[in-house]
Amino acid sequence: MSLAKGSRSLENALTGIGVSETAALIAEASDIVLLIDPDGVIVDYADSGDLIVGRIPESPLCRRWTELVTVESRPKVEEILESARIGAAQRWRQINLFENSSSDIPVSFKAICLSDKGTTLAFGRDMSPIAANQQRLVDAQLALERESARFRHAETRYRILFRNSAEAVLVLDDDTESVVEANDSAHALLGKVGQSLVAKSLADAFDGFDPNLVRVLLAKARSAAHRDVTDALHYAESGTLLATARFVRQEPASFIIVRIAASGADGAIGQVARSDIADRLIDALPDAILLTDERGRVIRANSEFQLLAQLSSEEQVRGHSISRWLGRSGTDANVLLSNLQKHGRLQNFGTTITGEMGAEARVEISSAAVRESNGTSLAFVIRNVDQRLFPALKVDDMPEPRDKLVELIGQLTLKQIVQQTTDEIERLCMEAALMLTGNNRAAAAELLGLSRQSFYLKLRRHGFGDK
Repeated sequence: MSLAKGSRSLENALTGIGVSETAALIAEASDIVLLIDPDGVIVDYADSGDLIVGRIPESPLCRRWTELVTVESRPKVEEILESARIGAAQRWRQINLFENSSSDIPVSFKAICLSDKGTTLAFGRDMSPIAANQQRLVDAQLALERESARFRHAETRYRILFRNSAEAVLVLDDDTESVVEANDSAHALLGKVGQSLVAKSLADAFDGFDPNLVRVLLAKARSAAHRDVTDALHYAESGTLLATARFVRQEPASFIIVRIAASGADGAIGQVARSDIADRLIDALPDAILLTDERGRVIRANSEFQLLAQLSSEEQVRGHSISRWLGRSGTDANVLLSNLQKHGRLQNFGTTITGEMGAEARVEISSAAVRESNGTSLAFVIRNVDQRLFPALKVDDMPEPRDKLVELIGQLTLKQIVQQTTDEIERLCMEAALMLTGNNRAAAAELLGLSRQSFYLKLRRHGFGDK
């Protein structure tokens, strides 16, 4: 053994080590150590890395080293042993120890010859952690390549669809308002056949149209919360174009997609324009408006409902059930939906709306169901009646029924008048709750905020027991 220059003190220290200490040092220096006789048979081993015990099918003792390795590693074993016998310079060689039919144990080996008779000591380092890391890198690379191929295919499909679309489409950069992409239909409709609109400014792309009108359209799209906005662009020579714009954020940039069509040339564009007007009208209404599917999941909510529900954007409403904000524990929503399915419409249904911050408002709901081939859509008009129910009362504003109460004075005591009036109100409320819930007593009790037992007792007292 030859130590590096300057390590004489280390060589002197090793001189006094006994046989047992030397064996322990060798065993701890590597993950596995094999003592091999001149015939290549393993006569002893040390396995500090647990590479053999419990993993190799049979004990390695009295077996040739070549019997423990895979077929492709056997020539490497012979080379390692031969190099050790002749004292040639060696490098670490990876040998795959045979574990089972589906996996191997990669170990890097070097060997030294201990005597002239050919007894050899082979030192091994476990390469499994490195192999596992390499496999993870390969898997990650393959996953990246698959994902990259998927994106390339998706982009190719998009390009084909975009280029061959009959609808004229422009993609504008939000910051510079220049054209990023434009399909063939856009070039034809804007009279730019044979020219490229890409990188053109807004004025060059819409040459002949009032650029201020286009900028107003883009400003509306930016403030429309990812909804389509449609405006008419007038040009004396080409007539009128209907332009529909939508703002799209794609980090770190943002874009505006503009679809254009000749006025009247495509009924769908006209429909988009009408739809945009309807959206603006819904947002302008002073009452809260909700559009849902047949299960009550919100499709559209105007700004008044967002204010009522204490929300900051329509995205926070869309896709949620109306039972999240409506009434008590979903009962009111179930009553609403069941009556809509049965009758198709409901008017002046009293309940409450509870906002995200806990604020509660009394409301009246009128609703209707529209059945189409692809399903049923529901519309709800929600009116806040807190102001109407609790006005600032004045003596002169007392309702007319006070005259009927005056007639009872003298005929009944105050206690009897109050009891009679309370019983009548209670009976009317129970009757209305049963009617709204389709005579479902459990739902009616929950609607009135009563326990079932208390509700059933009141039913019998008011003569509803057998109805």
